[in-house]
Amino acid sequence: MWMYGGREYKMDKHLGRFSFCLALCFMAAMLSSVSGDAKTDLITYLPGLLKQPSFNQYSGYLKGTGNNMLHYWFVESQTSPTKDPMIVWLSGGPGCSSMYAMLAENGPFTIRTDGVNLDYNTHSWNMFANVLYIESPAGVGFSYSSDGQIETDDDKVTQDHLAALEQFFTFYPAFKAIPLYLIGEGYGGVYAPLLARQIQNGSAITSLKGIAVGNARTSDSQLANSLMYFAYYRGIIGEDLWSTLQTTCCSGDSCDFYNPTSKQCEDAVNKALTNVDSIGINPYNILADCAGGSQPPEGALHKDGFYHYSTSPTDLFGHSQYMQYKKQFLHKHSASKLKLDLTCVNTSLVTTYLNNPYVREALHIDPSRPAWQVCNSDVNEKYTQMYPDMTATYIALQESYSYYMLVYNGDLDAMCNCLGDEWFVDALGLEEEVQWRSWLYTDSSLQIAGFVKEYDHVAFATVKGAGHMASADKPIATAQLISNFVLRRPF
Repeated sequence: MWMYGGREYKMDKHLGRFSFCLALCFMAAMLSSVSGDAKTDLITYLPGLLKQPSFNQYSGYLKGTGNNMLHYWFVESQTSPTKDPMIVWLSGGPGCSSMYAMLAENGPFTIRTDGVNLDYNTHSWNMFANVLYIESPAGVGFSYSSDGQIETDDDKVTQDHLAALEQFFTFYPAFKAIPLYLIGEGYGGVYAPLLARQIQNGSAITSLKGIAVGNARTSDSQLANSLMYFAYYRGIIGEDLWSTLQTTCCSGDSCDFYNPTSKQCEDAVNKALTNVDSIGINPYNILADCAGGSQPPEGALHKDGFYHYSTSPTDLFGHSQYMQYKKQFLHKHSASKLKLDLTCVNTSLVTTYLNNPYVREALHIDPSRPAWQVCNSDVNEKYTQMYPDMTATYIALQESYSYYMLVYNGDLDAMCNCLGDEWFVDALGLEEEVQWRSWLYTDSSLQIAGFVKEYDHVAFATVKGAGHMASADKPIATAQLISNFVLRRPF
């Protein structure tokens, strides 16, 4: 008896040769859709599983531009790999790894509390789609540049993504013609539309059908202005401060917290940001506890010997005292002593698992590569953000009528809040086709999953009770939302 892909094959003593040949044929059929390069990336045994999966999975490197090599983990659909749609997942930061989503959000595995063993995720997106997770830019996770140069920007990363994706389809030609969807989270909400626009402008990729962005960076000004409303309506700032903000920052029905025109407005905004950023609220899910308790002041030397800092909603306010302090703090300390964290999020299980030498070997990671970390502070600090507003990109994509677009938000996220992303979609100037309504999912019974409104080829949806990592907080509802989108079913 022997195992392959989670299945047992028995050598019958009378039909041994025939059974063995059938098994070899089965293996050949499973691998016939990949090139010789990809066959070397096949994960034959993944540590931590009691039973290896019935679906194929691959881990290796795709070449970006220049000297950049982007690590990927590709999991085939558990239903029909050659027919189900293809999802490309891009996490944001910038500077944070897609492997966190793979192992803690929407991938086929979850890590047990020992950091060693795995369980299967029954709400994995590869239940209905093939999913390719890419770590980018170079320097993030296991991705690297052979010359050590990791300074980059939005346009350069887009070129890396395009080159990597084109190479992926040469490795896996059977997936080239199936419907392709690009999905980004956080700053991945910049990566995904820019990659779609690059494909639209002309590439060898012709299968792109749509993009979805979750809790996305869409418009810095919209997200910043809406954050004040979000904080007020969620009870994070009080009535007195809200009245001051209205008095000093608003004229008629229009408020501008993003570019204060008076010292009084700027002071009020900074007081509001204190509550959002400095009192221990989990910005990724304001109703969830802060993992590890209240965080030490930014700039404190942790017991691991590193100075830790984090991205936060206040990063949208370039003028704020918080951003000025962060710039001073980063300038003061050596990059080798800085670590970029996800505030209030426990990433230790993913970090422990991916730094297990047996796991790294299974994923075909060279032992000389540095330890995996969820975010890279050096990449973040050397990254140039070029698109503070994505409106022009969305309009250009929508005008072709070739792509479907979904903007979705967990409604408890302060990092990229649902109100700001809704304002962004509304401001695209599209004709509303389906008015605001609830959408449903089935758990043990039919439940309201959130709310949705639809325009021509564009939809905005909320996931009720979810934060920034919507598929981790509400896995059933988010899987339903994404499967409806990529399978072209009504929400």
